[in-house]
Amino acid sequence: MRTEIAYYYNTSGKKTHKRNLAEKIKFRIVYNKLKKIDVGSEEWIELQYQLSALSSSTFHCELRELFYKHSCASCGDVLCVMPYSVMSYASNISIGERVYINSFSMLVAKEKITIGNNVLIGPHVIINSGMHNYSNADVDINKQGHSAAPIVIENDVWIGANAIILPGVTIGKGAVIGANSLVNKDVASFTVV
Repeated sequence: MRTEIAYYYNTSGKKTHKRNLAEKIKFRIVYNKLKKIDVGSEEWIELQYQLSALSSSTFHCELRELFYKHSCASCGDVLCVMPYSVMSYASNISIGERVYINSFSMLVAKEKITIGNNVLIGPHVIINSGMHNYSNADVDINKQGHSAAPIVIENDVWIGANAIILPGVTIGKGAVIGANSLVNKDVASFTVV
């Protein structure tokens, strides 16, 4: 585990970082701004990208945690979202406790995405519960609309770098999704894909 993330967690799962005055002010500014904007609005999207561009320092992880706790349908304690990771349709995303989302990952929740406890998501992972329809060859692809199906990632799952999780998939407890995997079918508990 990287040193800044190890510092972010202690053995009880509580944050150990003590904020200085400047950090307290910045935290309060973000908190107050979140109370005034709607999830998914232009202002919300802009704030998400500003926060995603911040470093992987403990304080910046705490700011992103605050942002997603306000934005997601539900979010447990100790969420660590690393730089340049983003979520679309965040109000359709439920996240458990002690979840780690590495850099440059993307969660797109046209339909509900549920992530359990103690889940590790590697860098450049895409979890997308929606897709373009394509079955009618007589209609332009951009006019065929979209379809969506929920994604469920159960507890204690590790998703390796560059993996892609498609709509309608359930990944069982304790499963490992190897790097560069394309997951378009359910994955049984305690299996490696």
